[in-house]
Amino acid sequence: MKKAFTALLVGLVLILVATACSGGPGNATVHLTDQNFAQSSVTVGVGHTLTLVDDTAAAHNITNGSWVDGNAQPNREPGAPTVNVPFVGHDTHVIGPFNTTGTFHIMCTIHPGMNLTIIVR
Repeated sequence: MKKAFTALLVGLVLILVATACSGGPGNATVHLTDQNFAQSSVTVGVGHTLTLVDDTAAAHNITNGSWVDGNAQPNREPGAPTVNVPFVGHDTHVIGPFNTTGTFHIMCTIHPGMNLTIIVR
């Protein structure tokens, strides 16, 4: 009985260690304010998604690219999922999955300077 309990305990410890070591980021969530993302960057795990939550009544149109020096620069980086998501206010949309490691950029075409950097690893 003692050997069986010890074996069970060792097995559970190995499972916990394996789970902790496999870690890495998973799905992520970013909130939108009335004219910006609540944070400027987010990390998402390979194969996972990004949930965008519009906490206000403001409309947004989220697409691939960045605002650079006050100019919208639409650009879909290789490996990034295509993003073209209209928000009407107080809604939520899921982007992805992100299947390629790298750094990707999305922006709101309505609000100058509204950029989000997505790091996938």
